[in-house]
Amino acid sequence: MIGDNLDSASVIALVHANAVFGPFDSGSQRRQRYQIDRDRLCFASGIQAGPYTSRDIRGPASRKIKWQPFAGNIPQGTPIKPAQPQTLHRINQSSLGPAGRLIAAALTTGTNSAMKVTISDVAARAGVSIKTVSRVINNEPSVRPATRRKVMDSVEALNYQPNLAARNLAGTRSYTIAFIYDNPNAYYVIDMQNGILDACKARGYELLIHPSNFKSTQVYEELRNLVEHSRVAGLVLTPPFSEQQQVIDTLQSLGVDYVRIISTSAAGGDEENCIMVDDSQAAFDLTQHLLQYGHRRIGFLCGGEEHVSTQGRLDGYKRALQGAGIPLDESLILQGEYSFDSGVQGAKKLLHVDNPPSAIFASNDEMAAGALFAARLMGIAIPEQLSIVGFEDSPFSRQTWPTLTTAHQPNNEIAKCAAALVLSKARSKGPAESAAASKGAGIVRKFTPSLVIRDSSGPAPQSLDLGQQSLVKGAR
Repeated sequence: MIGDNLDSASVIALVHANAVFGPFDSGSQRRQRYQIDRDRLCFASGIQAGPYTSRDIRGPASRKIKWQPFAGNIPQGTPIKPAQPQTLHRINQSSLGPAGRLIAAALTTGTNSAMKVTISDVAARAGVSIKTVSRVINNEPSVRPATRRKVMDSVEALNYQPNLAARNLAGTRSYTIAFIYDNPNAYYVIDMQNGILDACKARGYELLIHPSNFKSTQVYEELRNLVEHSRVAGLVLTPPFSEQQQVIDTLQSLGVDYVRIISTSAAGGDEENCIMVDDSQAAFDLTQHLLQYGHRRIGFLCGGEEHVSTQGRLDGYKRALQGAGIPLDESLILQGEYSFDSGVQGAKKLLHVDNPPSAIFASNDEMAAGALFAARLMGIAIPEQLSIVGFEDSPFSRQTWPTLTTAHQPNNEIAKCAAALVLSKARSKGPAESAAASKGAGIVRKFTPSLVIRDSSGPAPQSLDLGQQSLVKGAR
């Protein structure tokens, strides 16, 4: 309603809605204050509302204005552009009433940050009940499309922002969901937050972000306190929380809805509460890519043991080797963590064995970037002497040199679907309705990261001896 959407009718409505008078003001004083506010603001916004003089506008003498009917000067619905600051400076804003100061600020900034639009205003503009507006804002299905459009048009025109805190306090339903995580990968966490926020904003919910130390002895009590004290409608869980049965048992005992982002192999019959990622198939595809380049000795750097995704990616690697008839060499598989430093240390160990690999599969891009760094320190050419691949397609994969071959895991979209699923559960009356809602919303329940071929992978060295000599030379 402010800025390009402000019209003459809106100015009148704003003054009416926000006029504040003293308890001892006479009727004529109230009428005069209202007229002054309206006339001055019409002037500032470029509307002709009667004859003016500079003296009338600048000072208290404007109380002598002879107000003329508004509709006789400009048609209602005429758009008003935001006033230039210098125009409003010509008005002594201290002499304006509360409504005048409110709208003057809005006209200057082009926003309605100074105005508190209520649900009643939306209902009045749309010509519907407050309850209908509430149903539309809460995205409830029992509203006709035409009515929904009318209400949303009013919400947009008035730039109405629902007070979610008040909604949480006023009823039994909560309008907040929580995101629980313990992950050292900042890129992963940011993608998850953004995806969940997108889903929340689209449905009128807020997000509570709760980092936690999974290894803490108080983690389950912390989780219980969060649910009980924050009144969340549901939770989105990422690994390793999503993979632990004790976490699930705790949430089920509290009766709160949850969705787990989890490796496919760990769903364990709880698929209706899961958004699954097929780590095994993606790792199979990455290993297959290296095999097609002629690599036969492929090192594998594992992520944290507490993550089921680590085992899923290792399984895919093993399946690809088995399918190619290549015996598994356990000395080429090293345990680590999902971190850059772990990639550096793991790569150094692999490249110092008697018969080093010609390729390294790192369990995520951060580890792969660390492996690439270690190789460059040792003077090893990538990919001419050593190929390196990662997993997830995080910014790390595009910021290294050479850029990393990886598996694209759409974390933002995964998070968005997880949030949409937990919200459909929180808003539904039972499993059947929840399943129908999630299906109708087009929520994807299973993702398979896709192969992204870049510059860090290439054909295996023609001569393993030559490659080994280079490695030994670089290690000195």
